[in-house]
Amino acid sequence: MPLDGAAGPARQPIRSTHPSRQVGLLLILAAVGLASLFALGIIVKILLVQVLVSL
Repeated sequence: MPLDGAAGPARQPIRSTHPSRQVGLLLILAAVGLASLFALGIIVKILLVQVLVSL
Protein backbone atom coordinates (compact mmCIF):
# COMPACT_ATOMS: atom_id res chain seq x y z
CA MET A 1 0.00 0.00 0.00
CA PRO A 2 2.76 2.55 0.77
CA LEU A 3 4.19 1.89 -2.70
CA ASP A 4 0.83 2.75 -4.30
CA GLY A 5 0.63 5.92 -2.21
CA ALA A 6 4.14 6.91 -3.28
CA ALA A 7 3.33 6.27 -6.94
CA GLY A 8 0.16 8.39 -6.77
CA PRO A 9 1.77 11.75 -5.96
CA ALA A 10 4.58 11.01 -8.42
CA ARG A 11 2.09 10.73 -11.27
CA GLN A 12 0.20 13.93 -10.45
CA PRO A 13 3.07 16.40 -11.09
CA ILE A 14 3.69 14.71 -14.45
CA ARG A 15 0.07 15.33 -15.43
CA SER A 16 0.25 18.93 -14.22
CA THR A 17 3.44 19.64 -16.20
CA HIS A 18 1.90 18.71 -19.56
CA PRO A 19 -0.58 21.65 -19.64
CA SER A 20 2.14 24.04 -18.47
CA ARG A 21 4.44 22.84 -21.25
CA GLN A 22 1.67 23.37 -23.80
CA VAL A 23 1.02 26.86 -22.43
CA GLY A 24 4.75 27.60 -22.60
CA LEU A 25 4.89 26.45 -26.22
CA LEU A 26 1.83 28.56 -27.04
CA LEU A 27 3.44 31.59 -25.39
CA ILE A 28 6.67 31.00 -27.33
CA LEU A 29 4.76 30.61 -30.60
CA ALA A 30 2.75 33.75 -29.85
CA ALA A 31 5.93 35.70 -29.07
CA VAL A 32 7.60 34.48 -32.26
CA GLY A 33 4.49 35.36 -34.27
CA LEU A 34 4.30 38.85 -32.81
CA ALA A 35 8.02 39.36 -33.38
CA SER A 36 7.73 38.21 -37.01
CA LEU A 37 4.73 40.51 -37.58
CA PHE A 38 6.66 43.40 -36.00
CA ALA A 39 9.70 42.67 -38.20
CA LEU A 40 7.50 42.44 -41.31
CA GLY A 41 5.92 45.79 -40.40
CA ILE A 42 9.35 47.41 -40.10
CA ILE A 43 10.43 45.92 -43.44
CA VAL A 44 7.26 47.17 -45.14
CA LYS A 45 7.77 50.66 -43.67
CA ILE A 46 11.39 50.71 -44.88
CA LEU A 47 10.32 49.61 -48.37
CA LEU A 48 7.57 52.24 -48.46
CA VAL A 49 10.04 54.95 -47.39
CA GLN A 50 12.49 53.85 -50.09
CA VAL A 51 9.76 53.92 -52.72
CA LEU A 52 8.61 57.39 -51.62
CA VAL A 53 12.21 58.68 -51.61
CA SER A 54 12.86 57.23 -55.07
CA LEU A 55 9.77 59.04 -56.38
